[in-house]
Amino acid sequence: MHCTSTDLVRLKMEESVRTLVNQTAKEMGRRLSSKKMEGNEQPEGRDKKRADSGSKKRKKRKNTIKQQSKEHMTKQEREKETEDMERELQDLRTQLQEQERELEDKNRQLQDLRTQLQEQERELEERNKQLEERNKQLEERNKQLEERDKQLEEWEEMLDVTCLRRARSKDQLIECKS
Repeated sequence: MHCTSTDLVRLKMEESVRTLVNQTAKEMGRRLSSKKMEGNEQPEGRDKKRADSGSKKRKKRKNTIKQQSKEHMTKQEREKETEDMERELQDLRTQLQEQERELEDKNRQLQDLRTQLQEQERELEERNKQLEERNKQLEERNKQLEERDKQLEEWEEMLDVTCLRRARSKDQLIECKS
């Protein structure tokens, strides 16, 4: 599997959002469980001894009323906290969706850039082929010019020799210009 930098960024963002959601959910669970524990506390130590004493029934009724009022308050608090947590969770989901949309937009932009780069590479390859062809033509032309230069040099030598022969035959030295 070939991962691009955008894939890595997307994966990293998804992982961080998942971590954030998990942490929030754990914290919400802790809050709820701590609220539940408050309502279920049992008397300890001196409170237990008092509960076991002669006024057990009266204290039991009193504790029951307190317990019911605590439970009622904790239920309201739990409901409020649950609603708050649900709102937070919905906000996190909304943020995640926005980040996913942004990532999709960035992926589209990157894909467009890749397409442009590929097109530019094709154009450069075509231009390179044209330049190579032109270079071959110039090399061929250069060879032809070198052959003509050699031929001209041979003709000049022949001309010089001819001029010298004529000059000797006339016993005069004629300078030949090249």
